[in-house]
Amino acid sequence: CNKDGDNCPLDGWNAFNRNFELAKKCFPIMCSEFGLRGLIVGRENCGLEQEEYGKYLEVVGWLNWGELQQKMRESKFLFVPNMFDASPRVVAECLIKNLQVLMNRNIICGFKYINYQTGELFNDENDVRQSLTNLLAKPSKVSSKKWWSENHSQEKSQKRLRDFLAESFPGTLDNVKKVKFIL
Repeated sequence: CNKDGDNCPLDGWNAFNRNFELAKKCFPIMCSEFGLRGLIVGRENCGLEQEEYGKYLEVVGWLNWGELQQKMRESKFLFVPNMFDASPRVVAECLIKNLQVLMNRNIICGFKYINYQTGELFNDENDVRQSLTNLLAKPSKVSSKKWWSENHSQEKSQKRLRDFLAESFPGTLDNVKKVKFIL
């Protein structure tokens, strides 16, 4: 959750979009009650280091892509309190690294990726304990990476794109089996 200015307002675009207010309510539960350690990227010098659970949280500024990917690989799960951030890309990045996701059920979009194989949903600080307990109790054989591969691999996505385009533009892709979109 990048900060929105040096005074770290909770009503700034990043804080609002990523529901940092809810995150701050969940941190004491995750850190103090569950003894979990966390990494917060982008919200440095916003007072989190001084909070009562600060010893459990590492707060850093912007990380380059490679460093962020490595931190994801070192993690147990991704915490997504977001509501208005439509289907955050970081969710897919973590799922393909076999990381579970603890996601706000009230997010505009992206909740469809969360199921028993990929993580748990929660509503707010009142039920995050149960969702976190469920998440941490999952057996190691549960694989978000396998689920992602079976449901959203490049091949499956290329076929879905082809089917969508064929339905939208009948007759134009009759001899095409899949379509790639490259930027």
